[in-house]
Amino acid sequence: MSTASPHITTARRIERKCIAPWWQKEQVWQHFLHHPLRFAPSFEARKIHNVYLDDPVASLKTAHEAGISSRFKLRIRWYGETREVFMHPQLEVKHKEHYWGWKEVYPLPNLHGMAVQAWLKKPSLPEAALASPSLRQFSWRPVLLNAYRRHYLESAQRQYRVTLDEGLCFFPSLFHQRIGPGRFASDQLIIELKYGVALESTALPVVPLLPFRATAYSKYLTGWQLLYGN
Repeated sequence: MSTASPHITTARRIERKCIAPWWQKEQVWQHFLHHPLRFAPSFEARKIHNVYLDDPVASLKTAHEAGISSRFKLRIRWYGETREVFMHPQLEVKHKEHYWGWKEVYPLPNLHGMAVQAWLKKPSLPEAALASPSLRQFSWRPVLLNAYRRHYLESAQRQYRVTLDEGLCFFPSLFHQRIGPGRFASDQLIIELKYGVALESTALPVVPLLPFRATAYSKYLTGWQLLYGN
């Protein structure tokens, strides 16, 4: 990897999630289309793939389970229909502090064919990312892969975004294995409301208008439990 690998740090935002059964997707969709904030589709739906990484003792998983308020996830993300080709992938260090979230994003080279399996056996992260003490002190390995289709909505004033994730599936992606058989949570629809930190006080009346109760939810923990149990 080049030592000059460019990266970005996204602005902090509030993220609130709720879960609905898949068969209520149309009801949820109509809820936002008729919402007082006048949500409308903002981007074409697309399939997302993630490979989650953790250290040999699963420290990131443990931090999530313990509900530690200041923590991060480490994943490789790309968009496309196949999990066997990493097209325009990027390393994302997703930080979480209470309800606040932000990401450090590092571009990675495309991978396909045998290069995918070689990377799964020995991940190579950008040197710019490894300059961070929190990443440099551990040996990271792929733990699981997930995929889902995401739909995008945005309020008329472009202050609030909503994503709807459906068709969740999870695959083991251990460092010594090929991508194995999957497990599915396709009965779940994950709804996420996102907005800037500056809107926190004015957003409080908006949150109760979510179609279901806001709850904590982690795709990483869901995948771990489905694939490996506790």
